[in-house]
Amino acid sequence: EKGSARVLVTGKNGNGKTALLAGIVASARVSGHIVLYMPDGDRLRRRGYYVEPCPHREKLYVLPEIAKELCAELLTSHGDDLKSLTADRTVMGEFMSDELVGKLFDRAAEAGESVDEDASVLSLDRILEIGKDSSSLSSGCHSTVISALMNQKEKPFTVVMDEFNCYYDHGHYFHGHYDADVRKAIPLDRITVFKPFLDAMGLRPTEAGTEMGTMSGPPDSEKRSAMMDWGSIVVATSESRAVRRSFTRSLSEAAAAASSGDDGDCPVHVVDVGRFDGTEVRHALYNFEITGIGRLRFDRGDTTLNPEEIEYLRLVSGGKGQQLMDACILPRL
Repeated sequence: EKGSARVLVTGKNGNGKTALLAGIVASARVSGHIVLYMPDGDRLRRRGYYVEPCPHREKLYVLPEIAKELCAELLTSHGDDLKSLTADRTVMGEFMSDELVGKLFDRAAEAGESVDEDASVLSLDRILEIGKDSSSLSSGCHSTVISALMNQKEKPFTVVMDEFNCYYDHGHYFHGHYDADVRKAIPLDRITVFKPFLDAMGLRPTEAGTEMGTMSGPPDSEKRSAMMDWGSIVVATSESRAVRRSFTRSLSEAAAAASSGDDGDCPVHVVDVGRFDGTEVRHALYNFEITGIGRLRFDRGDTTLNPEEIEYLRLVSGGKGQQLMDACILPRL
């Protein structure tokens, strides 16, 4: 069945949340999913170069340089997969003015695309190709492609976001159009590169650093569901970034409250990544040795075949994946 799913991954620092997401990305791509991977939420929520009011969508804002970056990454990872998928002028018109849509088709024609005056569709890979090189078109191109992917059932679309709790921390984007005194940060669910995914997760914690949720759900002009038709959105919190613990806790509580699906949306599955037990430590060490991690690269099984050595590494690492890897890399004193 072609459905959708929402997943929040939680756990203590070093338990392996990021490694789990990386495994999900690799597995999904091998399984034929188109995957948008955003591993650095802390950077994206504060270092977008500059923010502007969206010229075509009231009360929303754009990060043109971040949009260019995301267009380029999606094109690099799935350019071939996107050639068979298209977006028409109606979808483009939701995110761009008629002038920009015309400019988009002109750029496609200049790049060698067979576009006549009556052309109404462009392939998604061509839209991304244009968006990654144009600050004026990048935000509209990115939003068009994401909307097309979330509202189609030809190929599953999976979004994976790490450091998701960073999006609910105090904001770092300011503009006089939002607050005349430039004191209030723009909530990230009003910034177009983040909005589709924050809306899809649908988590509105009671405590956050900005006025998150003041525009919950798509605008009235966008009648489509916030969740993708076929695919999933998988996000994880981070314990290693400077985010107030109460914000992270409130986000987890909101996910737990949405786990029943009583709100009419698909339920949020909360996955807590715990510490490794003895068997998991042993299997992790086998993988470390096979891939040549640290001192295990040359010890020819002396560590993995020694129960006492395995127990020692479990104790010094506390069963945490990151610390277990560190213990294998750093020499003993």
